[in-house]
Amino acid sequence: MGTHLSIAVAGAARAVALESIGCALLGFEVDPLNSVSFSNHSGYKVIRKGQILKESDLDEIISGLKANGLDFYTHVLTGYIFSSSFLTRIADLIGHLRKVNPNLVYGKSNLHVLFVSQ
Repeated sequence: MGTHLSIAVAGAARAVALESIGCALLGFEVDPLNSVSFSNHSGYKVIRKGQILKESDLDEIISGLKANGLDFYTHVLTGYIFSSSFLTRIADLIGHLRKVNPNLVYGKSNLHVLFVSQ
């Protein structure tokens, strides 16, 4: 059975769509991992409220996946990435996942744009 890991803003919404289509047609399981949980899109002029996943929390999640042999993924889809250091962690994760599965497919939700504030 294939697996897909979604690391993104709006990951839950994306995961529902991917899982609905994937489970029905392709046998995908979807593991959403939200890097941020904001009240609104960061493009709005009113300051958003919410939470940002700490890099240490991401490290703990990744460590748990590895420790339990749950780090085989077929696809990774990313969206909003809020800092260059978090992007580095994501790149490291994708590198590890590609060692586990050389056929890993990586995608980002917005073409031509990486969402890094720095």
